[in-house]
Parts: sequence; C-alpha cells; structure tokens
Amino acid sequence: MKTLIPTDFVITEEMRAWAKKKVPQVDIEAQTEVFCDYWRAHGKKMMDWAATWRNWMRRAPEFSRPVNRFSQFERTRPVTPTRTIAPGVQPREHPLFRKPS
Repeated sequence: MKTLIPTDFVITEEMRAWAKKKVPQVDIEAQTEVFCDYWRAHGKKMMDWAATWRNWMRRAPEFSRPVNRFSQFERTRPVTPTRTIAPGVQPREHPLFRKPS
C-alpha cells in the first residue's frame, strides 16, 4: 500500500552502506533533507520509501550539475559584424545616428 513519507524518515545503516558503495560523491545527509522536504511538500504517496530514496540519491549528481541555461539557444549561424536597427537600415544611415552637417 502506498503511504506518505514517514515523519520520522531516517537513513538506516543498510542505506548508508548502499550509498557509500553506489554514490560516494553524494552528501547523503544534505540530499536526504532535500528529499524529505520535497516529498512532504508534494504529499505524494509511494510504495517503498527506501527505493524512492535510492532513486533520488542516484539522480542527485544530475541535480547538482551547473545548468547552462543558454545552451538551447546556441547559434547555428555566425553573427554578422554589422548590426541593423531595422531591416535594411544600418546605424550610420539612421537619422538618430547621423552626424550633424
């Protein structure tokens, strides 16, 4: 039967041993705190909280990677050295940028 995360959820010695072997780079204390807060906030029920915790710990390195927010907008064509203000109008030709004669 699915249940909410237990209010007294703790890392067992078995879970610690698993994490030390499988995800030694993860700070399991900090991630467990985040894990508990997440599941309490969402109020979602699960069948096996130890398995849910293990899945969270496996994915924790992905969560902590820096995100390049602009990678999806990488340019596919080179930037031209001349910028236009409006289609076909160069800055030197625009009335606001003309030098007074």
